[in-house]
Amino acid sequence: MRYIRALVGSQPRPAQRAPTARKPRSDRRLAALGYTRGVNRRLAFLGLVLASLLACKKFEEQKEQKMLDAYRANFVKGCAEGDSDSGFPSGERERICGCIADVHMKGKKYDDLAAEDTDAAATLVAPAVEACKFKPHGRAWAARVPRPRPLELYTKDKVLVEPEPKSEDLIKANELSDAGRYQEAEPILQRLVVASPNDAELAFEHYVNLSFLDLTDSSLNALEDAYKLGFRDYPTMRYVYKPGGAAFSTRYEKVLAGVRDRYNKNPPPAGTPLAFKPKGRKPKDGFPAIVVLHAYGSSNTNWVDFAKDWASHGFVAIALPGSMPLDKGRFVWHVGTVAPTHDQIQAAIKSELVADLIDPKRVNLVGFGQGANHALGVAAAHSEAYAGVFAISPGGLPEALEGKEKLETKGKPRLVLITGTDSESSKRSHRYQRLAASAGWPVVLLEQPGTDNFPEEYPRNGIAIMDYLKGKIDTLKGSPKLKPVPLEGE
Repeated sequence: MRYIRALVGSQPRPAQRAPTARKPRSDRRLAALGYTRGVNRRLAFLGLVLASLLACKKFEEQKEQKMLDAYRANFVKGCAEGDSDSGFPSGERERICGCIADVHMKGKKYDDLAAEDTDAAATLVAPAVEACKFKPHGRAWAARVPRPRPLELYTKDKVLVEPEPKSEDLIKANELSDAGRYQEAEPILQRLVVASPNDAELAFEHYVNLSFLDLTDSSLNALEDAYKLGFRDYPTMRYVYKPGGAAFSTRYEKVLAGVRDRYNKNPPPAGTPLAFKPKGRKPKDGFPAIVVLHAYGSSNTNWVDFAKDWASHGFVAIALPGSMPLDKGRFVWHVGTVAPTHDQIQAAIKSELVADLIDPKRVNLVGFGQGANHALGVAAAHSEAYAGVFAISPGGLPEALEGKEKLETKGKPRLVLITGTDSESSKRSHRYQRLAASAGWPVVLLEQPGTDNFPEEYPRNGIAIMDYLKGKIDTLKGSPKLKPVPLEGE
């Protein structure tokens, strides 16, 4: 053991810690109690600080809210007592102004509102004003498309249901209104309403003109009169004429809902598509076809003579009524989509009455006004199904090819456009010409002097247009009052 200790060396023992005196239990309790009291005092102090901060925050929030409330009250008062020509319905001004204030103020602090440039107030508030208009949207406000009638062959003894013609005075009033001369149209419409107090269409026409004059209260009265008289032309009221100041009123929303229900539950009768067969022996692959699409508020029966003429030149001609019927024997095409129009066209050309006669590779479309827009829209969406389009004064809804800078299609249908030098369709027709050319369509634009009317010199150009659509010729020479317009840049 000594030898081992010598080798390893002796290890010193760890020093022993002197025992500490243990405090009595009562002292330990007093120390703990003192510590707890100190903590509580600190927590209490923090609580007071936090409460003070919260109180300050609440005070600032209350102060901010009071200033916002005062701002809103002044806004609503100034709006409601302001310009009487604002277009707001008189009985609902305060509610409308409150809506505008709430939309404009949403998410903003008082300082931001107070710092707004008063000179730019109209511009700043414009989005809020627009947001407070009633705008129907969604499937609940859609117009129902009635089931179309089957195709019928036209015969000499066929009794045609002609649309009820408008009076000369109403046509004059419409022309003045279309030209923006609403003040001049107003006395004419007033006389017509007095002379025919039970005519719902006249009451509605009067509402439209009063809306353009920003006479909101009077326009709402006229609209309610039209509804009481049985007005049910929902497609026109819903899609065509914007309500102006009436859109702020719950009265407008109520009438629109009533007209919608009246139209969707009991629409006017659908029209009958008419087919015109060409004479002579059927070619090996069938005859070319032309499907005629009338203007807004017109009827296919207005185009019987036109269809007969094309049939006499070797086309199976089909005159279609618009997919949405109106009263007085008039029709319109759907203003939201061209899909129902394409379906109608396909159903007609595939009818057992004419399917064996038609060459499916030579189906052409011709349209006037809204019908022209639909013809172009259908051909662009289904370019492989149509060989050509003859579009006269394209207009109305939906806007064909809207927003497109360039058109790309698989098929290359031939296109003939006709517009007027001073017509509403002029810019649109030139744009369609550029788009069609960008897609590789053979296209000719013909221009006549004046506005959007059926071309006076069509008889001098009709056969050439037919030959162009058939592909027999590649240019159109036109005539003195129907001249070709070169593509811009050529």
